Amino acid sequence: GVMNAYQLQKAMKTSPGIAARLWRGDLTMIGLRTLDALCAALDCDLGEIITRETDTPKKGRGARNVN
Repeated sequence: GVMNAYQLQKAMKTSPGIAARLWRGDLTMIGLRTLDALCAALDCDLGEIITRETDTPKKGRGARNVN
């Protein structure tokens, strides 16, 4: 039943900024409380909304070259 960022914000009881970024898919990091609120708002399990992408490793902290 969530059709826009405003409805998502209300369902999650979160800030407009977080809801809008979630709606657009602009978040690269998300807290556990936010994930829990999202699952509660969408009545789903965590595995239904998270996928692991393995395209190319990003450089920086935790990244390493494997030859």
